[in-house]
Amino acid sequence: MDPKTLFLVGCIPARLALAWAASRNVMRPLLAYILLAIGAGFSYLYLSNTRLVAREAGGVTWWAPWRGFHAVLYLAAGFFLLIDRPYLAGRVLVSDALLGLLLHVLRYY
Repeated sequence: MDPKTLFLVGCIPARLALAWAASRNVMRPLLAYILLAIGAGFSYLYLSNTRLVAREAGGVTWWAPWRGFHAVLYLAAGFFLLIDRPYLAGRVLVSDALLGLLLHVLRYY
């Protein structure tokens, strides 16, 4: 499957599934810690400027400059779940998915 299609049928639905789970308070606080770990991972990649080649995306990690913002959104969503604000966590993750979709569309279409 080509990277553009994989993003649209794999990544975006996965992000929206996380947003749904967060907004419905599914498996909290486990999901909170998972989101915090994802956010920490994105923070590391952004701050260390590593993993600039993504095989699943067909090569260059063109979205690398956005990783810091992506990290902040995942960290915020995890924090909102920890303080029992699932609605806010879900909204933050939907915002992240929409940002990813917008960047994808601007890049490829």
